[in-house]
This record gives sequence, structure tokens and C-alpha cells, in this order.
Amino acid sequence: MAEVPSGSGNVKRPQLQAGLARESWALEEGQGQGFWIWRSPPALVMGKNQNPWLECNLDELRRLGLLLGRRISGGGTVYHDPGNLNLSWVLPREGYDASELQHWLAEQLSLRGLNASTGDSGAVSVDGYKVSGAAFCYRKEWVLHHCTLLVDADLEALRSSLSVPERSLNTHAVRSVPAPVQGLAQMNPQWKVAEWTEYLLNQAAQRWRLSQAPADEQLRELQHELIQPQWIWGQTPRFDVSVDLEGQPLWMELRKAQFLRLRWQGREWELPPGMLLWDQAQQRLEDYLKLHAGALDPAWQQLGWADLDKITSKG
Repeated sequence: MAEVPSGSGNVKRPQLQAGLARESWALEEGQGQGFWIWRSPPALVMGKNQNPWLECNLDELRRLGLLLGRRISGGGTVYHDPGNLNLSWVLPREGYDASELQHWLAEQLSLRGLNASTGDSGAVSVDGYKVSGAAFCYRKEWVLHHCTLLVDADLEALRSSLSVPERSLNTHAVRSVPAPVQGLAQMNPQWKVAEWTEYLLNQAAQRWRLSQAPADEQLRELQHELIQPQWIWGQTPRFDVSVDLEGQPLWMELRKAQFLRLRWQGREWELPPGMLLWDQAQQRLEDYLKLHAGALDPAWQQLGWADLDKITSKG
């Protein structure tokens, strides 16, 4: 499914959530040391502790039909599409060194004649352009280390979907660090996704066991969990935001995308539990504040909260 046998010259493309679920499954089940490469349809994938309204241009996701995912590791938001490779390792926690894997990837690019270098937070660059970013996640005695590798991705879609309007939003959520990017195919046109996949699998096989994909039924429950709004939106760390409502600032505090407190026209309210941003929250707040239907439309549009049901993570 997500595995590309060495020498095949063909890259099978899993669903986004199948790829993310396989990483979770391999780490949680402790399947032992392994390495694999996978791709997905066009998507943005957030780090576990990020805020989608600071990291993703949701209007562009809807316009372009991109999926939205959240992974189990930290780090920043990354763009996936069939021109991007995802390299995944599950390794023993003891002896794990993230910089060793970062340097291994840079070395493989250098062996193909590219001027590769390593940077902060697991980044690998070629001629000053970032081509790879990395993140990791620990579970008991195991660690998942994974990174992207831009080969022939749609860079216009990447840039537009990660270009987020400024918002007066306060949070301690992890922020992505923007960097100029380029794809390896622009630097070496003879090598596309299939060539880089085969090459990296062959090189990796000299050091690690190539992991075999689990059966679909082993991933089904994890895939279901990863597309739920409680994971996509509800994992968002606490934040507060202000927006104009009838000429007065409306201040709202949310945790895990659940409304906690409001402040407007000199009054403050603590809201009852269960008022979730993705679950008819606009209508419920309008009723709570005794506003006419649609009074919060401009605020919801400005904040990127409108039509969340049209953002899909299933694909």
C-alpha cells in the first residue's frame, strides 16, 4: 500500500490517513526497526500541537480541494502531494539521534551531485532552498522519525495553502518557520519521484530493515480516529482571539476548539461545556448573545471558522 519495492520504478500512493495511520501503528505496536517511503494526495499536515487558523489557509484548501491532516509528532505544518516523498523510520529510542538521520539524508542528496546541507530543526537544504523538514515522536522504547522530501511537488499550491491572513490570535501553540523551498526535480530534471524513491530505498536498505505494510484492517480503527473533528480541530491548544461585532470587540477564549469564555460590551460569560467550534457553534453563540441569525457571519469569515464541514481529512 505505502511500500515501494526496490527496483519497481513505481510509487503506490496511499490515502493520506492510511499513511499517517501506518506511522502511528508501527510506533504504537512496537514493530521494530524499520524504514519506508510513502506518498499521499495533495494535503496540509499539521504538527500535533499546532493551530490550523495560524498555519493553514483554509479558503485555499477548499478552493484547491486539499485534505487537512494532523500527525502525532510535533513540528510545523507541511505540504503533501504526489510529488513529495515521506520518509518514515521507527527505531529503538535508545541510541536514537535525529541529527544522524538528517545528515544521512543530506549525504544521499550529495552523492547525487546536489549541494546539500543541514540546518535547524532537522531541515535539509540544497543551494539554500529547503527540500526537507523533520519531526519525531516517542512511545515507550520506540521513536518515530519522519521527514518530507520535495521532489516534484506543486510549489504554487504549497505557497498559497500556507499563506495565512494575519489574525489577532494569542496562543502558545507551536508555530511553523517559513523558508524558501524548491523541489529536487528542478535541480536535477532527470530524476523524478520514482528514481529518488528507488535510490533512497536501496541506500536505506544498507542500514535499516525495509518495513512491510500492515494489512488494511490493522489500520482501519486508527484511520477512523485521524479523520475525526476531535483530532483535526479539537487537538488545537488553548487560544484567544478578538474580532469586531457591532462596533465592539468580541473576545473569545477556546481550548481544544471548545468555547470557554466570551467578553463583549463590558460583560463576560463563562460558557457551558460542549460548545464546540465545528458543531453549530455560530448559531449557538448567536442564540446565547441574543443576536439575529447570521450576525456572526463576518466574524466567522474573518477568523476562518466558516464552513469547517467542507474541509475534509478523509482521502
